[in-house]
Amino acid sequence: ADELIIPAFEAFVPEFNNLSESVIDYLDSGDESLLIIAQESFKTTYESWQSLEPFTFFGPGDEQLLYDNFNLFPFDRDSFYLKYFELGYNGTLPDVYVKGLPALDYFLFEGGEESVNERLFLNEDASQLQEYIRAMLADMLSRVSDANELWKTSYRDAFVANLGRADGSALAQLHNAFNQHFEGVKRDRVGLPSGVLSLNFTAPTVVEAYHSNISNELLYAALSASKRFFEGVGYDEVDRIGLKEILRDIDFEKAGEELSSLISTSYDDCFAAIALITDPMSQAVDTQNDIVVDAYLTLSDQVILTKTDMSSAMCVEITYIDKPIDTD
Repeated sequence: ADELIIPAFEAFVPEFNNLSESVIDYLDSGDESLLIIAQESFKTTYESWQSLEPFTFFGPGDEQLLYDNFNLFPFDRDSFYLKYFELGYNGTLPDVYVKGLPALDYFLFEGGEESVNERLFLNEDASQLQEYIRAMLADMLSRVSDANELWKTSYRDAFVANLGRADGSALAQLHNAFNQHFEGVKRDRVGLPSGVLSLNFTAPTVVEAYHSNISNELLYAALSASKRFFEGVGYDEVDRIGLKEILRDIDFEKAGEELSSLISTSYDDCFAAIALITDPMSQAVDTQNDIVVDAYLTLSDQVILTKTDMSSAMCVEITYIDKPIDTD
């Protein structure tokens, strides 16, 4: 908690606050130079989010519904306009694919700077869109700040004292969150866009950060966050005790090799596979489909090691509910 989780929250909260302020500065002025600042802050914050996301599937992050409120992608434009303008949705409640960083990706980037300015300042619904964005940002900041404070106060001690391997223990929560996050990397960031899960019909627009074209950078950041989680490497880059060390102490082998070493090697394979995907992912799923599918299959191999073999080695049960399209 002190070396991985709390530092991730402590790093992200000011990052998101800076993004919120930069977006509001732009909305207050309409100055296109401030839009560029907001866009750069968005990219930095989205990358920072990748390091926090694994810790949002349990504890205060889960209680505050951070994943649902920050990174359900892709943004559903048609659903948003229906829910907001016809049904009165105000941005303060979690709702599927109409909120969070994917929404900002659309509002700040779709169509280029001229289209953004027109959408947020000149269209007849511009003032309502601005109102929505402000309410959404305030709600998101409140949620992540509250989760951060809970981790630093009451929840931290209870979590550290929650020993054992049973469902609900600290180790079980970490193990489940680690695997749930990695499956999201595999499925949402690579599998769904590639078409491998939909009869080979590619879906370029469902990539993460479609409008800002930073999907490849975010994929690398997400995979890096997963590896740091496994190895127990914090924001200071110091290698401490992670799932890898726990697994190594068990001395569990597969095919005559330590499982912890197999997982580390598999991470190297995953990084090598995604490095072959050209930027942006939204184009690569069509122009390099074989390479993207190969990356998905490599990530799937890692899931077998972490979700099946590591669970058996640690005697920790997987308790989160698989998505219907998860076949591993």
